[in-house]
Amino acid sequence: YMCNDDHVGNSQGNPGIMFEDPNFGVYEVWVGLYSLGDWSESNTATLYISETGIADDAGPAVSTISTGTGFFVSSSGHLLTNQHVVDSCSSVTIRRAGGEETPARLISANEDSDLALLKIDDAGGAHATFRATPSISLGDEVVVFGFPRSGEISSGGNLTSGLVSGLSGLHDDLRFLQFSAAVQDGSSGSPLLDRSGNVIGVATAVLADAAQNVNYAVRSAIAEVFLDVNNVSYRANRSDEMLSVADVGKFARDYTVAVTCYP
Repeated sequence: YMCNDDHVGNSQGNPGIMFEDPNFGVYEVWVGLYSLGDWSESNTATLYISETGIADDAGPAVSTISTGTGFFVSSSGHLLTNQHVVDSCSSVTIRRAGGEETPARLISANEDSDLALLKIDDAGGAHATFRATPSISLGDEVVVFGFPRSGEISSGGNLTSGLVSGLSGLHDDLRFLQFSAAVQDGSSGSPLLDRSGNVIGVATAVLADAAQNVNYAVRSAIAEVFLDVNNVSYRANRSDEMLSVADVGKFARDYTVAVTCYP
């Protein structure tokens, strides 16, 4: 393929190529000038790659591998999310509700528990509290706050509620809980909260083609072990005071973020 600076009628010196049916693989891009005499050290070029079309005046449309949710677990800027959300990323950003994207570093990831630890340099601010006691029971009310379907559903976050509907995951896997609060693509990594606002799990999977909401979360006990191994200090509290779903969501919104994975 070759292009010139009249791509789709653009005469402003911005060349481009559009692939109608691109093949999977590696593409080599060569940028040159009409003649050697046109070159100077001040020449610069920026490459925009978009899966959705041509970059407009607002900037390039940058492709992503995946989006998900995460939440702060320490005052030092540590966040939890799912391992599958950040798998194969070359860079990761987080975004608070109504805020700007902030770069985050991947500190650790565990495929077996599907947990990943991120960190930002801007420490401080609100962070989650884990449930210490009592143990989780069938029928306990739960709340999920996350950022599903990035770019479609509210950028301010999404709040749902339901029940603990099972005390194990698929094939009786005791690392997980089953819950009925509605979640969608992008909810992965959301905190699963009790009605006191304490974390009891990390949302991780939706059973496809299920007749009802059949969703799973990594138990908070597994998440706490993961944080202990990575020397992260976190809070744990007894679940006593019953809050409204709205109040639980309000607190969760302060420490929950959208996570974006870039190739």
